[in-house]
Amino acid sequence: MKLSLIAAILVSFILSISVAEAQLTLITSRNGTGANDSVDWGTKGPSGTTLTNPFTVSSLLGYGLTVSQASGNPIIYSNSVAGGNFGASDLELWTQAGGPLTIIFPNAVSAAGAQIQANYYGSFVARLTAYDGNNNLLGSVTEDGTSNSNIGTAIFLGGSVSTNDISKIVFSLDSAPPGGNVGDFGINQLSMREAGVPEADTFSIAMIGLAGSAFLRRRRAR
Repeated sequence: MKLSLIAAILVSFILSISVAEAQLTLITSRNGTGANDSVDWGTKGPSGTTLTNPFTVSSLLGYGLTVSQASGNPIIYSNSVAGGNFGASDLELWTQAGGPLTIIFPNAVSAAGAQIQANYYGSFVARLTAYDGNNNLLGSVTEDGTSNSNIGTAIFLGGSVSTNDISKIVFSLDSAPPGGNVGDFGINQLSMREAGVPEADTFSIAMIGLAGSAFLRRRRAR
């Protein structure tokens, strides 16, 4: 009876730590993602290219991502044409008022994000929501931004978890500038951190669980 209670407590402890680790943390810079992979929307065509909804795109490392939006068709647009505050030579993925924008990863990642701007000039609030492979909500983060013509000043909106759990992210706006709507925005290059070796803490937790199981097996065998 005591061994069963110990095992139950151990499992509960492991699960509680895993859940805590999976909470989404806001990232406000591209360097903060620790990215080892990215998506350049220009690989889908030059500025002015209208894409299907949904569409697939290959990352720098060759992974195929699926991108969709709530309605309509996204378009590739050059920031030099759009007159926004991405980098001067950036190509953005613009929703044409069809957002939110959903991106599904073929392999779970631990961090992802992009710069984002609303279509109309003015203040807005952007949101990033993340889900795991079972479509369970990992969390949601927001950031205040301003769309204008000042090159290179667009906010970066990203999120991370301490484990490789992010299988889907959704970009959206909570509020839009005057004259705009919450479905009308664009993002530039998508950065993400692909799964690597297990985190040290995660590995330690797994070892504790295995040791506990082995101990119980030995006690039962006596």
